[in-house]
Amino acid sequence: MLDSFHEEEKFLPWPNKFELHQDDVRRDILVELLKGGPVSNRIKSAVIQATFDKMCLFTVYPTTDQYNTAAKAVIKSFPNLAIKLPFCEPYDALKNALKDKFRNERRHMTRDVVVKKRKTSTHATTDEGERKEGADWTLPEGETEETIKLHIKELQKESTKKKQDKNKIKSLMALTFGERRRLVLEEKPPIAEIRGKFPTLFCAEQIIEDFSAIISWDAVSEMFYKNLDDIAAKIITYNTNHSKGTLRFLVEYNNFIQQLTEKDKRDATWTAALWILPGFLKEDRNFLFINSDDDVSSDVEINTPVITYTGDPLDPSNITIIAENEKCSTAASFPEAVLILLATYYVFNIQYNGKVKGTLTFLQNVLLQCKDKGKLPQKIISLIAKLQA
Repeated sequence: MLDSFHEEEKFLPWPNKFELHQDDVRRDILVELLKGGPVSNRIKSAVIQATFDKMCLFTVYPTTDQYNTAAKAVIKSFPNLAIKLPFCEPYDALKNALKDKFRNERRHMTRDVVVKKRKTSTHATTDEGERKEGADWTLPEGETEETIKLHIKELQKESTKKKQDKNKIKSLMALTFGERRRLVLEEKPPIAEIRGKFPTLFCAEQIIEDFSAIISWDAVSEMFYKNLDDIAAKIITYNTNHSKGTLRFLVEYNNFIQQLTEKDKRDATWTAALWILPGFLKEDRNFLFINSDDDVSSDVEINTPVITYTGDPLDPSNITIIAENEKCSTAASFPEAVLILLATYYVFNIQYNGKVKGTLTFLQNVLLQCKDKGKLPQKIISLIAKLQA
């Protein structure tokens, strides 16, 4: 079925009540099902195919909730398909079989009809931006699906402890990295659901660790700060027609750094450069930085990742990275927050917010040296050329 899909084809909205009717199943299969009693593998496969075909009317990347809903509906229609096992729901086996079916079928798709969208409007998504590429989720050597599940349970258990074993968490997170990529790229759940499964992911250290694995670059922090140091002063001194607000900020910056040590001056310069950068690309920094003390901030959508803070932007406090109204991490400074922000887009596979897509693309290409396929927008090429002149 998937081979016949075309990019222009539209999916139907997921129904309020998913049902697998008797008419959805082949007549000979239905006769066998209605007899009751044990069900052969042939019958199970036919029901899975029928359920798959119907779900494909709505999506080829079902969410966890959609898998659950569909499996429950099938068991309700055909109770003899239920499998009762300790610590499992009667529909779990069918749900897992559906996941395997979708995963296998998608490998044969001739066109990826939804690769640039999240599945539902409730998730972080924009009309613009590129999907971030994911790594292969092949199981580590010596691991099985069952051992990965045990590792995840152990991570969840460790996250509840007052004194956590950081080395143990790091080791288990490395072993389960492939499962996180599969979850994010295939199932595309809300971030809140990812937190439920991987609570130890939500800190600066681990988000950057996963980001490093995605882009295959271990020294990502060092590269980010080195490149920021190379370009920050050029951004500050670059002559352009600044807005009145930016000009006031630059005056405050020049006054602020007078009493600082060299190291603190460097950090303030990094912060100031990141703060005024969106203005060069005619973009709204309020979709990157939100002052929690500002009443205006409540009007800004924060589905896509943003940095919230209190106090003055040159000396901020309570810096937090938020996405889909979930706290992803805290940060000690604006530069660290921007690094985590970029990592968050990759780790959770979120499209860049169209309001600041140019700024994020500039940071990605210049500070992280991550190149997407295709040509950079002319305004970014021009800005890079001017700053390097």
